[in-house]
Amino acid sequence: MANMDDGPPSSVSKADRLKLLRAHQTAWKNLTWTKKSVVSYNPIASLWKCLGGVLGSAYDRSLRFIQVPSVFRGIEEKEWAVEDIGFRVGNFTMDPSQDLLVVLDTETYVDHLPLECYENHRADIPHSPADVYRLHLRSLSDGKPHPFVSREFVSYKPLPDALGFRYTVEVFSSHLALLSHSFEYGDVMNELVIWNWMTGNVEKVWKFHYAHRFVGQN
Repeated sequence: MANMDDGPPSSVSKADRLKLLRAHQTAWKNLTWTKKSVVSYNPIASLWKCLGGVLGSAYDRSLRFIQVPSVFRGIEEKEWAVEDIGFRVGNFTMDPSQDLLVVLDTETYVDHLPLECYENHRADIPHSPADVYRLHLRSLSDGKPHPFVSREFVSYKPLPDALGFRYTVEVFSSHLALLSHSFEYGDVMNELVIWNWMTGNVEKVWKFHYAHRFVGQN
C-alpha cells in the first residue's frame, strides 16, 4: 500500500500504523511539511545526490551525508561524513537500503583485468595489465569496504579520448551500472557496463550512440 512495506513487529499498533500511513499520504498529497530543515550548502561541492532518503555531497576527497528525517516513518535526522576516501571523487552513488556507497576514482591505475569478467564482452580489453579507473565499493555508514563484496573495487578501462566523457553511476539491487557518455553529439561511441557488485563480475557491456541518462531499474 502506498508503495510501502509493513515494518517488523513493534510497540506501534496496527491502528496507529494506519493513522501514520494516512497522515503520510495526506502530507504528500497536499505538500504539507511537518518540519523544515536548513542544510548548509558548500558552494564548491560539485557532486550532489539524494537517494533513498539520504542527501549526499562530495568535494575533492571527502563526502558528506544527511539522513532526511520523517516524523511519520520514525526516521531521525542524522549527519555524518567520510573525511578522506583516499582519492579524488570523480562521481558517486549510494543505496541506503544496502548500506552501499559506490565511488568512482578516475585516477588511472595499472590493474590486471580478470579474463572471466570480460570474456565475450569486450574484445578490446587486453588480458594483461591496463590503465583503468576504479569503482570502489564501500559501506555508506562508515566508508569502509562493504562486507558483502568479494573485491573492494571493480575496474573499468575508459574508452579512447576519455577526457571528453562524463560518467554516471547507478545501483539497482545487485547490479552496478556505469554509463560513459560523451559531451559531444555525432559519431561518438558511448558505453554502458553492468557488474554484479557483490561478485565483481561484468554481466553486460553495450556500446551505442546518444546516451543521456538512466530511466529506471528495468
